[in-house]
Amino acid sequence: MVAFEIDNIDDVTAGGWSVLAVGELEAVTEPEEIRHLTTTARSQPWAAGPRTHWMKLTPVRLTGRRVAHES
Repeated sequence: MVAFEIDNIDDVTAGGWSVLAVGELEAVTEPEEIRHLTTTARSQPWAAGPRTHWMKLTPVRLTGRRVAHES
């Protein structure tokens, strides 16, 4: 079991959101799936260098919340 969290904060609106996925993690090993992930990934890692290892999270629990600025 692993947990993966992703957050976003909007400095302009002082709002944001957070999502937490908990589940089982496994390596992606199918060459066609690796090619698909490599060509469709919409983010780049912070650290330089190629990334050839992909992992797949199958969530069993998914939670989230929105943070809104109240005046």
